[in-house]
Amino acid sequence: MEYPALFVAADHASITGRRTYVRLVYAELGLLAASAGIAALGTLPILALSQTTTYIGVALVLVPALLARLANGDGSHNKDWFDGRAVAETVKTSTWRFATRATPYDTPDGEAEREFLKSLREILEARSEIRHELSGLPPDAQQITATMRAVRALPFAERKEYYLRERLISQVEWYSRKARSHHRSASRWFWAGLGFEGGALALVVVLIAVPVSDAWVGLFSTVAASATAWLQLGRYDELYRSYGLAAQELILFKSTVQLADDDAELAEAVVETESAVSREHTMWMAKRG
Repeated sequence: MEYPALFVAADHASITGRRTYVRLVYAELGLLAASAGIAALGTLPILALSQTTTYIGVALVLVPALLARLANGDGSHNKDWFDGRAVAETVKTSTWRFATRATPYDTPDGEAEREFLKSLREILEARSEIRHELSGLPPDAQQITATMRAVRALPFAERKEYYLRERLISQVEWYSRKARSHHRSASRWFWAGLGFEGGALALVVVLIAVPVSDAWVGLFSTVAASATAWLQLGRYDELYRSYGLAAQELILFKSTVQLADDDAELAEAVVETESAVSREHTMWMAKRG
């Protein structure tokens, strides 16, 4: 499906906001762990680093960590991520309703197009803060694309098949793929955090018997805390279950769409399916917020 210009702009704003926000958080956590590493390395006799040199090294790493936190401090990147995604997903849902002649676009084409453009204005007004990010589109960008009109004009059977293939099955595959990806990430970061916590505990036990620097305990503890923070930021464990359930729910709606025998039944099935997708997205927004 070729989506409206508003979707393209909002999707780009969301992707850019998320990428910037996550990279800054990742940089801050990594630099904090690096500062603890430098402090630990400064205790090694083989390096023969003076205390002043070690402190300078730690400071040089903490400065960009502080700057990364300040860059994310106003929440603008995070907000662009959420607002852009909210606009993009709402536009996508409206687009599929329009293309399949579902409510509120189950009217003659001209009237449906006017109603669709009205919906886009309302969607944008609901997230007006994102307006400053919706730029850079080509001058020939369209809010009602040729593909949208073409799908809407298809005979019933072809329109149903197109919706099944390009929207419903595609969405199921996306949820399933994301569920597997989040499951792997949840496991990876859990074991990383557990490993470094175990390392810190082992070092504490060693310190009881051997008088070595406790800076290494700080390093392992800091890395473990960073892994835990990253796991909480991604909400991997929670999302892989949520996306898995969403995929299963959409598979049920797939059967409903397949059983539709006419335009009215297809429109009803599309409304139910798009409502389920919107509900999942609303829950994601609430959990992330």
